[in-house]
Amino acid sequence: MANKLRVYWPGDQLCHSCFYTAMHTNGICPSCGHDGVLPGRRNLTDPHPVCLSCAGIPGDFTCGTCRGEGEIYRRGQCARCALREDLCKILPHHPADLAAKQTLIEALCSVDRPESNLTWKRNIQVLELLGGITSGAIPLTHGGLTAAGSGRHIDHLRSLLQHHGLLPPRDEHLTPFEVWLADKLDAIDSPAVRAPVEQFATWHHLRWLRSKSRPGQSTDGPKRSATQECTETIKFLIWLEQTHRRTVADCTQQDIDEYLACTIHDDSENPAGSAPQKSPGAQT
Repeated sequence: MANKLRVYWPGDQLCHSCFYTAMHTNGICPSCGHDGVLPGRRNLTDPHPVCLSCAGIPGDFTCGTCRGEGEIYRRGQCARCALREDLCKILPHHPADLAAKQTLIEALCSVDRPESNLTWKRNIQVLELLGGITSGAIPLTHGGLTAAGSGRHIDHLRSLLQHHGLLPPRDEHLTPFEVWLADKLDAIDSPAVRAPVEQFATWHHLRWLRSKSRPGQSTDGPKRSATQECTETIKFLIWLEQTHRRTVADCTQQDIDEYLACTIHDDSENPAGSAPQKSPGAQT
């Protein structure tokens, strides 16, 4: 597509990529002072961009909706106006959350390349996500987007909302740890195992990770360490309960030494270094 000719202009032939670049070059024309799109050149030897008139480029490149100059995407409209029109049609006309609808439309239409969102919104998952937000079923918050599931469509919208200040910045490594921990705790059947693990993970690791989380800074390393420690703690407490019918309250140093000996013995027999097989609640 990029190498195929898109237009034939006086003294010039442009492929799709060059045409896009030309129609998104804006400024003051050095020849006539016009303020707008500068897609052409004065002549073959002068590379400075000039306006449509000075370049002798035929055709109407003024959007019929916003009156801005540039590439016409569809039926006399630029891509930004076409996107706005589509969003107004596909989102509920009487939304439960009007503010959320307006926020979404403005955020999606204010990107540098609205063409990308015109393609993005065709995905059925995207349509369901946008509809859920404007209907009020999905809160326009980090928690609401996380609860809505996972996928690149959610990541894209979250990133867009953060970029425009419509959602606060967040640590992209901390949140997955919170989700992982909740799932891990739910998989533990024994209250005697779950309670100390939850206390250890919440009051030690999670509190520490949150205190270190800063916008633009990654907690990936500490998160990996916390994940490993929580996993090993679960394995040990399940082993302690199943092997000796004891809990962390009456655990002894001998129990720890025995467990470590079992783990080391298993590692020596398994090159992958996996721990002894435990109950489903202990799997990572």
